[in-house]
Amino acid sequence: MSIEEQGIFQSQARAASEQLGGKDGLREMQKRSVFYLDERIYAYLLGLAAIGLCVVWATSSSKLVLYGSLGLVIVLTVLWGFSRIRGIERLRREREMQAGSFEATNSPRDTDG
Repeated sequence: MSIEEQGIFQSQARAASEQLGGKDGLREMQKRSVFYLDERIYAYLLGLAAIGLCVVWATSSSKLVLYGSLGLVIVLTVLWGFSRIRGIERLRREREMQAGSFEATNSPRDTDG
């Protein structure tokens, strides 16, 4: 690597670090990435469950299997919704705490003296 390339790399890394807020910013970005990855996994699992439900309904003649699978899908959907609500509330609380700490650090100081 030439000196110029190394200088460009260091300046880009420094700018990214400042944009992310240092180590804590990088940690927060990774946490958000994991959160969105979890959301995509849940969406894929829900899609697979819907496909599986269609296959079960198309191939089964037992009322117990049909209604049991429908009940299972409803219960899983409700649980998924509760987990989404809990995640949204946790994110809202974190954002409120961050906003409060930001306001506390950036409030005008009393300079009467």
